[in-house]
Amino acid sequence: MHGENPWTSPLLQPLSDAEQELLRVVADPLYLGVHTWPTWNSVDLTYRKRARQEAAPVVAGLPWVQLPGLSLGAYRLLWFSDNVPAGTAPAEPSMTVGLTVAGMCRVASDFAHPTSPPESDGSGGASRCLIGDT
Repeated sequence: MHGENPWTSPLLQPLSDAEQELLRVVADPLYLGVHTWPTWNSVDLTYRKRARQEAAPVVAGLPWVQLPGLSLGAYRLLWFSDNVPAGTAPAEPSMTVGLTVAGMCRVASDFAHPTSPPESDGSGGASRCLIGDT
């Protein structure tokens, strides 16, 4: 990535409210003390209750970057227990869904200590988490 502008990565661009809420739904069990990632069925049902829309189109629209050498060729904000190509949503309800490091960075400020300073760059904390303080 030498010479490239790291702020142009799709993983660092601001997320829509729907996308941010979906990541919160995936992260909730960990922050609530369950210590396990949810199933796709649980994510979809919880998201439908909160956002009043289906989760699948939101998952399919989440940003990702092409990375050679990965089995699916892409790195994104979520991972799935079975192969789910970038730009699509899982079809199996029992599939486990989790946040990648990039995904965890996007929700870290949502679950931060109340006295933590707010992010001002619109990245939801991802820029500081993934790149570091500049």
